[in-house]
Amino acid sequence: MNTYFDFQFTKKDINITKLRLSYLLRFLVIIIVFEFFIHKIDIDTDIPEILVDVAMSMLVVFPSLIIFVILPYTKQINRKINEQNSELNAIWNVEKNIMVLMDGKELKEASKSFFEFFNEYKTVDEFNKEHKCLCDFFEKTDEKDYITKYIDNIFWTEYISAHQEKNFKTAIKREDGVYIFSIHAQKISTVNSENIIVTFNDVTEQENYYQFLESYQETLQKQIQEETEIIHKKDEIMLAQSRQAAMGDMISMIAHQWRQPITAIGMGAQNLQLDIELEDIDPKRFDEKLSKIVEQTHFLSKTIDDFRDFLKPNKKPKKCKLSEILQGALNIIDKSLANNNIKLDISHENNIEITTFRNEVIQVLLNVINNAKDVIQINEIKNALILINVGNDEKMAYFKICDNAGGIPENILPRIFEPYFTTKEEKGGTGLGLYMSKMIIEKHIKGSIKVENINGGACFIISIPLKDNNGI
Repeated sequence: MNTYFDFQFTKKDINITKLRLSYLLRFLVIIIVFEFFIHKIDIDTDIPEILVDVAMSMLVVFPSLIIFVILPYTKQINRKINEQNSELNAIWNVEKNIMVLMDGKELKEASKSFFEFFNEYKTVDEFNKEHKCLCDFFEKTDEKDYITKYIDNIFWTEYISAHQEKNFKTAIKREDGVYIFSIHAQKISTVNSENIIVTFNDVTEQENYYQFLESYQETLQKQIQEETEIIHKKDEIMLAQSRQAAMGDMISMIAHQWRQPITAIGMGAQNLQLDIELEDIDPKRFDEKLSKIVEQTHFLSKTIDDFRDFLKPNKKPKKCKLSEILQGALNIIDKSLANNNIKLDISHENNIEITTFRNEVIQVLLNVINNAKDVIQINEIKNALILINVGNDEKMAYFKICDNAGGIPENILPRIFEPYFTTKEEKGGTGLGLYMSKMIIEKHIKGSIKVENINGGACFIISIPLKDNNGI
């Protein structure tokens, strides 16, 4: 840090000048004593006359040297020092920061701003009479970089001046409140001593602003957390409503899945009963019919397993193939599609293994396929078709589900993922299926879902990461 004590003439310069003057004065004294000694000696002595002339010349030359050279040079030094002292005093009188000059622990000089801040004191002597150290005013705090009287057993001025690369602060209490200052200290050399100049920069407003920002940030974070919890609760309520609304679809799907096996079981049982009544019992034919009944009961059991597995929540992502995910959805809904004369056209570009939440993806596929089925029924589409294409790129896997039901009107296309928005009021639509699908894909699985009209139908593109959001 630059200091106002950067004198043009340093202590070393002045000491050298003093030393030179001292040598000249000593030499002059020797000449005077020597001259006096010569005049006291008898005139008949054998002292060479040249020594007398030299002595007399010295008496003339050295006083002249002192008068015309040394004294003007000394005056020049004193004038420069006085000018710099005047400049320093002027700076201290206009400097807004508090500046003090300290000799060890004691206050020696202080700027005008010091007495404006400590306005109960008029002079440094008044201050020193009541306080042994300026640090008496430092407030104790646990804040980092706030100084106290001793830091690591070193007096505060010594410590700060030795660690100028750090930023130090202190809190000073006054009757009207607590003020925060940043502090800088540097050792300086004056003519007679080594001192430390300390600058106190008032950063109270800045610190208060920082504290306000921190408090405001904490308040915002709290509000965000509260709002997030509210949104989370709303999402849970919507999810519960979505599941309740989907129960009717699930029951319908189970009914479609079970209708044919139950019919086959019933017909097989009736045939066996009729054979018994007609006493036309053929063990081989009985065995075949019973085997078909057992086969149908196994199918019913598998259907229950498929629905049960689907309803189990995935707590952790697992590895599975794209075809397994799609087949998990088709095992639940394919009979419903067939009973409504809807043809499926499935193509696989790749069948890679990914890591994801399998059942959540199946739920989304069911929502989209079931939504296509409902629109086909409402619009009474002949030759109904649902196209499903499965593939992937370097980072994402995708399921592309398209229908030929006429597409989505452009005026409602941007709104179909909004909660409670539905065009199927007559069928009891809740408007939660596509909304929850978007929530699952984007928030839980970190993928994306979008829709567009292509070739006379709606086309949903579901993209999911090849790895889950934890990189597993």
